[in-house]
Amino acid sequence: MVQLLTLAIEERVTAIVAPAGWGKTLLMSSWLSEVELPGPVAWISLDTGDNDPIRFWSNLLQALHTATSARFDNGLDTLLPPITTSSELGSFVALLVNALAELPSPVIVVLDDVHELTNQPLVEQLDFLLQFAPRQLRIVLAGRFLPPLSLARMRVARELTEIRANDLGFTEREASALLEDVGLRLSASDMNKLHVRAEGWPAGLRLAALSMANVSDPAGFVAHFVGDEGTVADYLIAEVFEKQSAETRDFLLRTSVCERMTGGLANALTGRSDGAAMLAQMERGNVFTIALGPERFWYRYHSLFGELLRRKLEQGDPELLPRLHRTASAWFAENGVPLEAFHHAVESRDWALASDTLTKAWLPLFLDGEYSNLRAMLGRIPNEKVDSDPVLAAIRAVTRLALDDVTHADRDAQLAEEMSGFASAEQRPQLDIAIAMFHLDRARLRGDVVEARAASSVLLGSPGSAPRVLVSDDVRAAALLHLGATEYWSGSREVAERRLREGLTLARRTGRDYLELCCLSELTAVLAAQYRLGEAASLAQQAARLAERRGWTNTEAMALAWHALGYCHYVWNELDEADKYLDLAEDAVRTSESALQTSIRFTQGMVLSLRGDTVGAIVALGGAAESLEAMTGKYLFSEYVRGETIRLLAAIGETDRARVLLTELTNPEPWPTHLLVAKAQLRLAESDPAGALETLDPAVNGISEGFTDERVQALLMAAAIHRENGRSEDASRLTETALDLSEPERICYAYVQLGHRGQALLSEHARQPTMHPRFLGELIAMLGDAFADGNTKSPSGDRGSLTDREVTVLRYLPSLLTSPEIAAELFVSVNTVKAHLKSIYGKLAVSSRRQAVLRARELGLL
Repeated sequence: MVQLLTLAIEERVTAIVAPAGWGKTLLMSSWLSEVELPGPVAWISLDTGDNDPIRFWSNLLQALHTATSARFDNGLDTLLPPITTSSELGSFVALLVNALAELPSPVIVVLDDVHELTNQPLVEQLDFLLQFAPRQLRIVLAGRFLPPLSLARMRVARELTEIRANDLGFTEREASALLEDVGLRLSASDMNKLHVRAEGWPAGLRLAALSMANVSDPAGFVAHFVGDEGTVADYLIAEVFEKQSAETRDFLLRTSVCERMTGGLANALTGRSDGAAMLAQMERGNVFTIALGPERFWYRYHSLFGELLRRKLEQGDPELLPRLHRTASAWFAENGVPLEAFHHAVESRDWALASDTLTKAWLPLFLDGEYSNLRAMLGRIPNEKVDSDPVLAAIRAVTRLALDDVTHADRDAQLAEEMSGFASAEQRPQLDIAIAMFHLDRARLRGDVVEARAASSVLLGSPGSAPRVLVSDDVRAAALLHLGATEYWSGSREVAERRLREGLTLARRTGRDYLELCCLSELTAVLAAQYRLGEAASLAQQAARLAERRGWTNTEAMALAWHALGYCHYVWNELDEADKYLDLAEDAVRTSESALQTSIRFTQGMVLSLRGDTVGAIVALGGAAESLEAMTGKYLFSEYVRGETIRLLAAIGETDRARVLLTELTNPEPWPTHLLVAKAQLRLAESDPAGALETLDPAVNGISEGFTDERVQALLMAAAIHRENGRSEDASRLTETALDLSEPERICYAYVQLGHRGQALLSEHARQPTMHPRFLGELIAMLGDAFADGNTKSPSGDRGSLTDREVTVLRYLPSLLTSPEIAAELFVSVNTVKAHLKSIYGKLAVSSRRQAVLRARELGLL
């Protein structure tokens, strides 16, 4: 801190502002004794008498004479203090500025306790000195607060350095050194607790040290260190509380029930009308009152002072305490602060009020994604109260489901529905909404469109009938989100897009950012599945920007958007980017999200196949298939997973396994494009190119159903067969058609998938007339890079630098366990696993999980 002050004095004005006990004077004394200063020091300790301008300027001039006379021959020696009039005072300050400008080097003026200056004309004169003082004058203003000086211009011009309580507060290391000076040594955990409780307050820490010197159990002292502890309480009462007027003491006690307060809340608690002015006055007077934020609308008391006040209130008038909590609960509820309204309802021990407050508050919190806060709120109401209230049980069910606690969520939902007949008419709408939201989310997880449509009809109505419950637009947005997502995973992409876009519009109209993020994320998947990849990526980036702004990048709401970006980059053969986004999706997805788990693992497998790791790709697809077991309805990509597994098995010669999987398909007629591609690959592996071409014919001619990329796969496979059989004209025609379909959305992976056959096909096509010369050139360069070193490029890395623990984590990566699952296996936190992963990536010179697995295999670590 002394170094900070030494740097600060290079500016014209330094302000040190903090409450009593924060070491302002001690800091300046240490600074003067320890540091070689740029010039002499004139120190003035101010008091109320210095509000006399004649006295103030006379004292300042005398201090300057004393400081400079031995060092400088200057105009200050001939300058006399003013005698009477304000005009003379103004002239004097101007002459003082001129005299200071003649000094050959700086002089430092310290005005200690500057908050004592309240005379407005004097403050204006001091302000003139600050504004026009030459560089030779360096002024330090120290006090509990500053007089109303015009410092804004200096801040903009960077001529002002401000040191506040946060700067003066002890760090944890400094607090530890303070205790060691008196022979006390605490554990790191206890030291942290003490530092947090004292909020770095130097006097509080010194008082704690004095108290602990006389106790046999310092750790026990720290555990119970509060504002009413002996020496701390004595200090706060004597130096702060007792020095206030009776009305201020009453104000402090009544408002202490709140962790934070504003003028209106203070008025409600005290019955006064000047709450805002009282809070501002106490903050200016450093009555351990802290303004929160630059607008100074909210305030709080220092935690130790607040605890002392609450204990005095409880001891002095125990019956008043619950009444004040009920008043605070009502005020927070009326002003749209549900969490604090609920907190005060619980503190009042009025469970009817707490239940009513939660029932009214839960829906906005739920729609904003505040699931953890809802769980914590429910946990503060006794279980028997929740279990006997159908609305609270339903709220707990939908909250637990959102937090992936499916088993307990199902139990709560059943309990709520069994008690629903006992719900009052007032409770009924909230009960119906909670149960409908539960069934919508449950249906989405199962892929059960029938259940989703039934549940949504409660909130949205159905053709020819109105909704059972009159709901707001944000609730409609949530219902459309879940319904649209379920429709998508069951294959109704156009219907899903329509519902999700309607939901997105409503979410934006109502200002529900979390719902907007969820709708954006779901829409990315719908667009990607329609091969509108540019739109999907653009929407996903919108979602990412919103998530980053709100701190939601690792929430389940972003999982689909991350996956969509990963999928787009896979299609574009940008595999490092694909891996990065798929890793993000894997960390964000809920365990119970079977459909999305399947999609992530499927795409991971496809990336591995492009990297040449066909065995790893097959394992990943096996994981995708396992995820499907939890699905109730038909999953959009289930046959696609099977088809790609058959194709990959055939590609590595596992024709028997591929044939078994193919024959297990039930009623595939008419065969969709992806299964035709898989079947053709199997026939090629069985040396039947003619049969492969016959199989591919419906796909090549656009007759079979499938995605755009699947038809590109079929066209390229057929073109490669024709080329190898000497039918160059047919090969060229099919390749050009594939390019027609590929270029708009840059479908590149299908060309890489063909390997060297694709490389030869494109090289030959480049000698023919084409409508896609630039895209064709990009593809040829891409394939040249991909197969230059045997299919994958290996980054450099150091196998010997991994720690044993990092190797342990590394060996879990091919398993497709998520980071939370790996953490559970190792009995460590998720953050620990992520820290190990970051270190592994750095040491292996990779940027994703998939790259780490490949590199580790190259190095023999796996």
